[in-house]
Amino acid sequence: MSSKPFLIQLTRQEMSMCKQAAALRWQLARAAGVYNQRNDQVRSDQDIDYLGLRGETAVAKAYDLDYSPAALGIDDGVDMFIAGMSMDVKTSFHSEGVLLFKNPDAVKADLLFMATNTPEENVMWLLGWTTRQYFLENAEPFANDKSLGLSQDKLRRPESLWRLKTQREHGTAA
Repeated sequence: MSSKPFLIQLTRQEMSMCKQAAALRWQLARAAGVYNQRNDQVRSDQDIDYLGLRGETAVAKAYDLDYSPAALGIDDGVDMFIAGMSMDVKTSFHSEGVLLFKNPDAVKADLLFMATNTPEENVMWLLGWTTRQYFLENAEPFANDKSLGLSQDKLRRPESLWRLKTQREHGTAA
């Protein structure tokens, strides 16, 4: 993994959109009977949705991807697309957090990306990414064997995703 993950700063407008979308997502999902299956028992579902939306927004901003935090609907395991590949962004409150999924069936996207919180609410660390296949082959049991986690040191560097995106969109580089 990169020794220096990317820091992405969100604008006031992006933060406002994330806050509004978190409230809406929380209300919509709970009204539909869908509940967070979280390991974090300290924070509210809305806090977790807000963190996730900030992570997704930061990744979309870094890679110039089409993404709207206010898009309606319940999370289906794909947050956005990059160069024709589906991507799921996972965000942790913990700087040493792991890329975490509740079970193998929850891993639906082609690419999995990890971001974390920083002490500044509007700044996110982009830590790295991996493929669905690599995650399923290398993730280890986490949280009393209920979930699967992949440590940050096994993630690919964030800049390598930019290279993959560029190659897929514009041809192979020498």
